[in-house]
Amino acid sequence: MYCLFRSDVTFLNHNLGVSPYEATNPAPDPSHKFGKKHEATNISFRDAKEFSKQHPPNENLPTPKEIENIILQDGYKAWKFKVEDIISQRTFISDDGRTVEFYKRKRGSKYDDIMIQTNYPFFIPDIRIVDFDEIELDIVHYFEITLLSKISKDSTIAIGTSTKPYPYFRLPGWNKNSVGYHSDDGRKFWNDEFGGRNYGPEWGKLGDVIGCGYKPKTGEVFFTKNGTFLGIAFAGLRHIWYPTIGSDGNIKMKINFGEESFVYKEAQGFGIGAPGKI
Repeated sequence: MYCLFRSDVTFLNHNLGVSPYEATNPAPDPSHKFGKKHEATNISFRDAKEFSKQHPPNENLPTPKEIENIILQDGYKAWKFKVEDIISQRTFISDDGRTVEFYKRKRGSKYDDIMIQTNYPFFIPDIRIVDFDEIELDIVHYFEITLLSKISKDSTIAIGTSTKPYPYFRLPGWNKNSVGYHSDDGRKFWNDEFGGRNYGPEWGKLGDVIGCGYKPKTGEVFFTKNGTFLGIAFAGLRHIWYPTIGSDGNIKMKINFGEESFVYKEAQGFGIGAPGKI
């Protein structure tokens, strides 16, 4: 999808204080200038630029004590997607936070696309004081969505990660400080205001299971489809990441943060929070 024009206690430090986007080339493959199918509006592009200027990323995790309480008392149940009031009429989240619905833009709405983030991020170490050699290579933060309805041909779903705050009217991958895998063209996006990069297959069928994973050791973000690993999308991205999903159409999905077995078997035993501690 094209966005510019229309047509482990180690994980408890609470300040990251880095800007990895200025110091790494996460993917050498070229970005497309235009999207394969759908495009966002000039208005959303301009508004998102202004939003980013006015709302820099919050680099603070919950305090170590708060994180400890989350892990010990609530486990994976603590993580839920949250809806901003301004888009409450276009989204539904069940009481347990595990069923999410998006609704197509209604007359009078300014933007086509909407996104939601979790209340808590992946817990990652402060790279200024933690030796990454001490982190196991196979540690993974991971979650999956299962589509409970079919997406229409003129709509898009996106899954990925982003920093907070992030403009509610932009899909993950389009704006600075975000990564996304989009259903309409199978492309991956990283801070990409144009057409994305070739990555995986298109998706959006009833029953499709799409996963998003992050490896703090290497800063790698990857995606899976129906249990199949699609390859590393980007590397060297170390930030305070919030799981993020979005759409411009009508779609219903189920969320799995690790309470249930993952379709992607390599992620078993891991989940959205501190690995091995929940």
